[in-house]
Amino acid sequence: MFGKYHLVSKIADGGMADVFLSSVTGAEGFTKQVVLKRLAPHLAQDAEFIRAFVDEAKVASGLTHPRIVQVHELGVVSRRYFLAMEYVPGCNLATLRDLLWQAGEPFPPGAAMAIAVDVLDALAYAHDKQDADGQPLHIVHGGVVPENILLSFEGLVKVTDFGIAKARLRTTRTDTAQSGSKLGYAAPEQTLGKPIDRRADLFSFSVVLYELLSGKRLFGDGSDPQAAERARRADVPPLTKVSPVLAEVIALALHRDPERRPASATELSRLLVASGGPRYSSKDLAALVARQAVHFGGPARAQPKASVVTTRLTRPITRSVGRWPVLAAVFGMLLAAWFFFAPKPEPTEVETPAIAAVAPPALPVPAPPRIDEAFGYLTVNSMPRSYVYVDGEKLKATPVERLRLGVGTHSIKCVDPVSHQEQTFVAQIEEGHTVTRVIYFDR
Repeated sequence: MFGKYHLVSKIADGGMADVFLSSVTGAEGFTKQVVLKRLAPHLAQDAEFIRAFVDEAKVASGLTHPRIVQVHELGVVSRRYFLAMEYVPGCNLATLRDLLWQAGEPFPPGAAMAIAVDVLDALAYAHDKQDADGQPLHIVHGGVVPENILLSFEGLVKVTDFGIAKARLRTTRTDTAQSGSKLGYAAPEQTLGKPIDRRADLFSFSVVLYELLSGKRLFGDGSDPQAAERARRADVPPLTKVSPVLAEVIALALHRDPERRPASATELSRLLVASGGPRYSSKDLAALVARQAVHFGGPARAQPKASVVTTRLTRPITRSVGRWPVLAAVFGMLLAAWFFFAPKPEPTEVETPAIAAVAPPALPVPAPPRIDEAFGYLTVNSMPRSYVYVDGEKLKATPVERLRLGVGTHSIKCVDPVSHQEQTFVAQIEEGHTVTRVIYFDR
């Protein structure tokens, strides 16, 4: 049915596409696993959608980044287009999140921050992509949701469905069943049908990150008719389970006005890293995925489900269509992967992973306070980075974290080295307490 591609199993059907786990063979017994996504019949008759889909698939095929699922080929069989895509054994972020929540476990903050850095790296690459003449392509994903973020058994993070998500945004036809689960992640301007840019992707992913860190949905899911309205208002309760600086950064990225959000994925990633906190390594993330795999049938059943990387598809249906030798080989490889990443006897005692990022330069150490002197702390961050002066003394560029100051009133000044703008405020330091401020400069 798909020419050189041999079907192994049907993973899912319905929604926007039918999804198959397939293999392609070559000389000397070469075999490679791929995922085929064939457009649903009702979309095959939509000329506007097809034009947008083909255009965006061509663009997506040019995205070659380790954090983006590669599109190998755009094909057509019986007038129905399909994509041959990279196969990522593992699970999507929605599956991992839901399994942890159902077990009464919080999503590890270190894992959330590691995923954030990798996803933003992928988005930055796509947003900044240029054509052969050096002209920006203005790529926007338009569907950054947990189902479109894949986590492999090797601890890799990959973003998928650039072509399909953007094509759907460019059509006037709307499928309520497909869009329902997206409403809880859409930027306000997206829910209003306005043109969107890269900042809409930053909003959508910040909703994902907010939910991972808070342990609950922010705007609701597709079953909630008020999800779109809450997203349109950008009614975001403050995060209380994270540091004040991290809460400020996420609140900034979730601002209703796109002009108030970080200007790029690179900028948002820098602010998140500067907020501090542990970040999982790929090995730690791999162990987390492998431990949860046993809850949805072990690696042999987790593998097909990992290929369902779009919210447009229904519950996975694993149904063999032949090719027993290939199935046996796939099962053997997955079984070996499962033993390699076998869960530890006491998963709750996993060591906290070391921070993967290079630590910022150490703060100058102020003179130690007198024995009878009470003190508190000051934390200052800014966007973009600025120099910080405390009582007229220049310290260093932001972020300044938990600077020890004597109890009382202190004059704080932040200076943008590019625009030379200054912002000042008075910090009232109380014993044992931390004063936190985030400054924004308009360039």
